[in-house]
Amino acid sequence: MTDSFQNIAVTSFPDIVKIDFKSINNKYLKVILIHVFLVFFILFTALFIADYSGVFKIVENTLWLYLILFLVFIAVLALKSIGFKKMKYVVRKKTFPTKKGCFLEV
Repeated sequence: MTDSFQNIAVTSFPDIVKIDFKSINNKYLKVILIHVFLVFFILFTALFIADYSGVFKIVENTLWLYLILFLVFIAVLALKSIGFKKMKYVVRKKTFPTKKGCFLEV
């Protein structure tokens, strides 16, 4: 059997820095926020069910669990909102490059 596969040497790559990226429509922020709300609603519901059914033996610690989950929820909301402002995209023939990140561009 002969080998018909050969790697083609790539000599040039497109320069993404020179491309003008477009900002994402603000309506997509609603989609991101709905997703975050649904995830944390499920987490709060699971925590409430575990607390109500008596999974946690020490009742004093459940308040801290609710508080920690709420603070994580607020942090995720803030990071998603800040990061959305930096999200950009560009449509080309064969690729779909994107940029995202809160403090660093990726």
